[in-house]
Amino acid sequence: MKPKTKTILFIIFSFILGVFCGVLVAFNLFVPKKPLTHVEFIKMFQERVKLSDAQLAKADSLFLSMKPIMDAHRQEMSRIKDSTRAMVKDLLNPEQKLLFDQFYQDLNKTNNKKNETTAKDTSAAKKK
Repeated sequence: MKPKTKTILFIIFSFILGVFCGVLVAFNLFVPKKPLTHVEFIKMFQERVKLSDAQLAKADSLFLSMKPIMDAHRQEMSRIKDSTRAMVKDLLNPEQKLLFDQFYQDLNKTNNKKNETTAKDTSAAKKK
């Protein structure tokens, strides 16, 4: 094979490899991963930690008993986040306040889409 042919093949191979790597990176960065459902988490936890059925039952009970506490903390974090946003908004001029509001509207739309997808996946998992 001639050196010129080898060079052209190397360039083509490098380009294809670059495209492939770029797609993998973009997929991992920009495609939101759905959170695990409780059932999926427990199954994965049991497999990785190699729990007996008795251990799994106790661990599952502990996780479920802590859910109300975690939910309360989640609500408190939401209040803190809202309070912080209000304080930041007070620093802005009127034009920036409009941009700020638009930014958070867009962010909420994105989060709502993620939550809708998660809710569908969770309900589908429960039906199985």
